[in-house]
Amino acid sequence: MNKSADEQEEIIRKAEQVGIQYFKENYNVDVVFTKFDIDAPHVSSDVAMYGHIKGEEDQEILLLVSYRTYEVTSGLYPEGFFEKHPPLKESN
Repeated sequence: MNKSADEQEEIIRKAEQVGIQYFKENYNVDVVFTKFDIDAPHVSSDVAMYGHIKGEEDQEILLLVSYRTYEVTSGLYPEGFFEKHPPLKESN
């Protein structure tokens, strides 16, 4: 990636805030992100954020957040996540 360390830290900080807020607002769960990968611009404009549900380290999650728009673009959730944490609101 062609961004400075400061730019990368800022991207990660903003993306992490988006991810934490996303899980709180949509599923009422707290998450902890432990690893971040910023894609090169020619690959995608996403930050891959790996982590788990707070207090449930075995419940691993992956969330992709665009570092251009700071919107969630995709995610992978543990088996049974939606049964245990149904969405708080209907998606459009």
